[in-house]
Amino acid sequence: MKKILALVFLAISMQLYANDLVVFDNEYNIVPLHKTIKKVVVGNKDMINVSLLKGEGSSRFLKIFGKETGTTSILLVYRDGSMQNYHVYVNKNLGYIQKMVNFIEPSLRLNKVGDGSTVMTGTFKDPHNKNRVYKLLENAGVDLNTTMDLTETNKVNKMIRTKLYLVEINNKKARDLGGVTGLDFFSKHSGLSINSAASNWATFSGWLLDETGRFTASTGTSVTGMLNFLEEKGIGKILDDTVLISTEDKNASFRVGGEVYIPVGMTQNAGYAPTINVAEREYGLTLVLNTKFMEKDGYMYIDVDIKDSEFDTNKEHDVQLGDNIFVPSFVSKNIKTNVVVKSGQVIALGGRLHSEDVDQEEKLPLLGDIPVVGDFFTHSVKSTQGNDLLFFLVPEIVDANENVDDRRYYRDFTNNSTKLHDTLLDMDSTIEVQKEPLAVKNDTVVIQQPVIVEEQNTTINDEVIPVIEEEEKEAVSEDIIEVSEEENKKVEETGIYEVNIENIYVRDNPSTTDSQKVSVWKAGHKFKVGDEKLIDGIEWLKIDEDCLTECEKLENSLWISKKYTNKL
Repeated sequence: MKKILALVFLAISMQLYANDLVVFDNEYNIVPLHKTIKKVVVGNKDMINVSLLKGEGSSRFLKIFGKETGTTSILLVYRDGSMQNYHVYVNKNLGYIQKMVNFIEPSLRLNKVGDGSTVMTGTFKDPHNKNRVYKLLENAGVDLNTTMDLTETNKVNKMIRTKLYLVEINNKKARDLGGVTGLDFFSKHSGLSINSAASNWATFSGWLLDETGRFTASTGTSVTGMLNFLEEKGIGKILDDTVLISTEDKNASFRVGGEVYIPVGMTQNAGYAPTINVAEREYGLTLVLNTKFMEKDGYMYIDVDIKDSEFDTNKEHDVQLGDNIFVPSFVSKNIKTNVVVKSGQVIALGGRLHSEDVDQEEKLPLLGDIPVVGDFFTHSVKSTQGNDLLFFLVPEIVDANENVDDRRYYRDFTNNSTKLHDTLLDMDSTIEVQKEPLAVKNDTVVIQQPVIVEEQNTTINDEVIPVIEEEEKEAVSEDIIEVSEEENKKVEETGIYEVNIENIYVRDNPSTTDSQKVSVWKAGHKFKVGDEKLIDGIEWLKIDEDCLTECEKLENSLWISKKYTNKL
C-alpha cells in the first residue's frame, strides 16, 4: 500500500512542475500552450492579468500582462487531468536605462528579478566603463545595494608610479645664486616653468611655483639634474628620493618622522603612586596622494595632502598634568590641493618655510687664524636662516595590461640625471642646446646615430627580441661637423625615414592597446610619412609609402612609433 501511495505522489509531482516566467510592468508576455486548458488559477490578480488567445487551427496561447512588480504564480489545469505551475516575476521595465548603458558597453544586459534586485551581466572592456555604468544606474534611480553584478572585466586598473623628491632649500644662498646665474638658467636645463616675475620673492619656491604660490606642472623630465646642481652648490639638500606605486582611487603615502608617547592623563591609586596614561602621537612629515584617471587617456586628477608636525619649542605652550609632568605641544601645518597633470609631467609643491637663529663666526683671512691676536680680527654674527621645504612629484601611468619592463626605468632615470648634472656643473660651457647631430670618426665620416634604449622587449611569436644598445662615439673637430651638417641637409630633402631597431611592429592604428599588429619591419626598412600624431605621450608616424625596394603607395593605413625611426 505504501508503494502505491508513493507512486501516486510521484506521478502528481511530475504533473505539477513549475516554470519561471518574466514579465515587465505594463508589457505583455505570450506563452504558447500545447494542450487544451480546462481552468486557469491566478495567485495575485493585482499583479497580472491572464487571458487566452486562439491562434490558427487548434493552437492556443496564454497572454500575461504585468501590472505591478512582484512575484506570483499561475496554475494551469488541462482537460487531460494534468497540471502545470508557473512562477511569474513581474519586473520593472529597464528598457530606457538599458539603452543608455549600451552606449557605454554594448554587451551589458540588465534584468529585474521579483524581489526588486537588478541583475547585471556581460563584459566590460575597461574598468573605467564600469564606474561610468554604476554612476549612470545610481542617477537613474537603481538601488545599487540590491544590484547583483555578474559581469566580467577584460582589463585591470592601471597603476600610478610617482617619483618623489623631498628637497630643503637655503633661501639666502638661493637668492645669491639667482643674482649670478639668472632664472633662465634653471628653466632651460630643468624643464620647469619658472616664474620670472618672482625674482624679488623671499623664498626660492617663488622661482618654481606659479603666481598662486602653490604648484606648477611642467613637461620637463630633468628635475633630478637641477636638484643635484642645487645640492652641489650648497643651496639645496635632497632629504629623500623614493618611488610610490598605487592603483587608481587608492592612496599612496609617504611619511618621515617618528612616534612619541605623551602623557594624556593620570589615575590616582589609593596608597600607591599615580598611574600616568600615555598615548602614541606621530610627528614629522606625511604626504598622501590619491589619483583618478580622466576620460582623456594620459591625464589624471591628483589630490595632494601634506601634513607637517613638530614639537613646539616654546615651553610656555606645554600643559602641566602634575608635579614635573608636562604634555608637550605640537606645531602643525597642512597643505591640501589638487592638480590635473599628464603622465610624466613634473609637479612642484612648496609652502613649508622654517626659520631658525644661527650664530656664525666671521674673521679676516689669515689674521683671524693667529692664536690670541686672531680674536681681534674675529667677530660673531647672528642671523636668521630660512629654509624652504619643496616636493617634486613626477607621476607616470603604468598599464599592467601591457608588457611592462621596469628594469630600465631606474637606470635610464639615473643616466639622464647624470648627463644633465655634468652639464649644469660646467659653468664655463655654453647653455645653448646642440640641435644638429655630431659627426663621428670611424675611418669614414658618417652621421652619428642616437643611443637606443628600448623601454620594453618586442615579442614576436613568443620569441623575445633582445634589447639593442648602441655605444656613443666620440665627436671630432668642427670642420668635420660642418661636413656632416651638409650631408644632413642633402638627405633631409628626401623626406624618408628608416627603422632604427632590429624588429618592430607596424599597426593599423596609432595605439599600443586599440590596434592590430599588421607586420614586422626590420632595421633599415625605409618609408615615407604622410601624417604625424601625438597620442598618450607617444609620437606616431603614418606610413604613406613603403620604400623597402621601391617606394610604393600604401592602400591601407599603417602606423609606426616615431621613437624607433630615424629621418634620413
